[in-house]
Amino acid sequence: MIRKAAVIFGLALLAGGLLYAVAKMPAMGDAGAPDKTFAMPRFIERGLEEAGNRSIPNDVFLNYRAYDTMGGVLALFTSFCAAIVVLDRSRKGRSVAGPDTSPVQSSVMLRTIVRLLIPLTIMFAAYVSLMGVNTLGYSLQSGVIIGGAIVLLTLVFSLLETSRRMRPGLQMAMESASILLFIGVGLLGVLLGAHFLTLSLSGLSGRSLQIERAVLMYGLDLSIGLSAAGIITSVIFSMMREADVEP
Repeated sequence: MIRKAAVIFGLALLAGGLLYAVAKMPAMGDAGAPDKTFAMPRFIERGLEEAGNRSIPNDVFLNYRAYDTMGGVLALFTSFCAAIVVLDRSRKGRSVAGPDTSPVQSSVMLRTIVRLLIPLTIMFAAYVSLMGVNTLGYSLQSGVIIGGAIVLLTLVFSLLETSRRMRPGLQMAMESASILLFIGVGLLGVLLGAHFLTLSLSGLSGRSLQIERAVLMYGLDLSIGLSAAGIITSVIFSMMREADVEP
C-alpha cells in the first residue's frame, strides 16, 4: 500500500511539473517566442557560416541539434536490437529458413526484371541521397529505398541466395553505421581539443572549415541511410524465417 501511494505521489509530482512547464511556454504563434526572436534568425542568417551547409534543415538536424539527433539514432538502434531479440528465430537448432527450402522458384521473367530493376533502384537511392545534401537531407529515405530493394530481391530469389550476397558482417556494419559514426565524430572532436560531437575542428578556417563541416555532416546523414537499410533488411530476414521447431 505504501509503495503504491509513493508511486502515485511520484507520478502526480511529475505531472504537476510538466503541466507547470507547459503553462509557462509561449503561446502558439507568439511573435516574441525564442524560436522566432533568436533561433530561426540565427539559423537563417548564420547557418552557412556556423554549420557549413546551405540546407537549413541539415544545419539544424546534424549540427545545431546534433546531440538530439544522436539520441534519436541511439533510440532507433536500441529499438532495433529489441525487435531482433524478439524476432530472432534463426539460432542454431531452433529454426530453419522456410523460403530457402521451397522447391518452387519464381519465373524467369520476374527474376530477369528484378536483376535489371535492382541496380536502377540503388542508383535512384544514391541520387536521392546526393540531392539531399543541400536540401532536406534525404539519406533516411534513400536507406528505405535500398532496404526495399533488398526485400524485393529476397522475395524473388529466396532468403538463402540473398544472404549469400549480404554477409552477416555487412549487415552488422550497416545496422550500426549511424551510431558508430556519431560516436566516432564526437570522439574525434574531443581528441582534437574541441567539444564532443563538434563539427568545427580546430586548426581549420575559412573555406577549409566549411568543407570539413559539410563532409562530416554528409557522412552523418549518409550513415543514417545505411543504418535504415541495414535495419529493414535484418528485420525482414528475421521475419521471413520459419517458426521455431522442436529440436
